[in-house]
Amino acid sequence: MSENQNKLPEGDKKLDPDAIKALQSTQLIIIAGAFTCPISLFLLDGRFGIFGILAALSFAILALYRLKKLERENAALIPAVKRMRVSAYICLAGCIVALILQILLLIAVYPVLMEAIESGDFSAFGLEGNPFEGTGITGGEKPPGSLTWG
Repeated sequence: MSENQNKLPEGDKKLDPDAIKALQSTQLIIIAGAFTCPISLFLLDGRFGIFGILAALSFAILALYRLKKLERENAALIPAVKRMRVSAYICLAGCIVALILQILLLIAVYPVLMEAIESGDFSAFGLEGNPFEGTGITGGEKPPGSLTWG
């Protein structure tokens, strides 16, 4: 990068402190989205992973909205806003890819899970025997009554 690209315009030597705080908080939102997305993809499974990815996706969208607003209001912050917008788009793309992967995982596992629940055979998941052993529930049967109402 050249030195001229990072310099402020001559007329705008003084920056608004509120705009700098808004820029910093937007940067934190981008960082939160960038960390939330892979954590929810790899550490959380099932519906909780999707909720985490949706939270990261909302962080990225919120950051893009705030960056657009900052760019309109403060001409001096345009170079910083443009650099941060690239990070927000990368976060957004990562969230979309993670969401697609999580949905495909749920689609692939759901039939196997339902079959295992109906038959009581959980060997496809690496579980030996009946996980409901000792509860009086066997595969394919409905429980005799709820635990609350008997």
